[in-house]
Amino acid sequence: MREFPGCSSCTAQCELYATLFLEDNAKKKIVNASGDLSRLSPALQAFLKFVKDHQPTDDLTRRIEEKVITARASKKWREEFMTFGMKLDEAREEGEANALKMLDLLYQHCRENNRLEDYEKALKDSDFRQALLLEFGIG
Repeated sequence: MREFPGCSSCTAQCELYATLFLEDNAKKKIVNASGDLSRLSPALQAFLKFVKDHQPTDDLTRRIEEKVITARASKKWREEFMTFGMKLDEAREEGEANALKMLDLLYQHCRENNRLEDYEKALKDSDFRQALLLEFGIG
């Protein structure tokens, strides 16, 4: 996720970064807990300060903190969280293995077609790599 210094909220076209467009016609509000919160409601300011500093300052953030403490103390929750973490690790490892297989296949195709310079370029340029993968029917 890209960070935009000083940005606390965005509209369809970002107010601070004129080249950032969110072109899906959905209404959204993007907030940065480290940005300028002065235009936000007091409740949202309190929540974002809680997200940033982990210190409850109102009834809502105190209730959230209580729920987090309760969840962390739950053996069942810890087991589910650990299982979820293990599944994420497995998915990441599988994705990395698949990416390596795709690079191996791309190298083989480039070598067979005397296009090793294209392979070198593909290692540095993701758009070019994607085009080569499509060209060779890989993925």
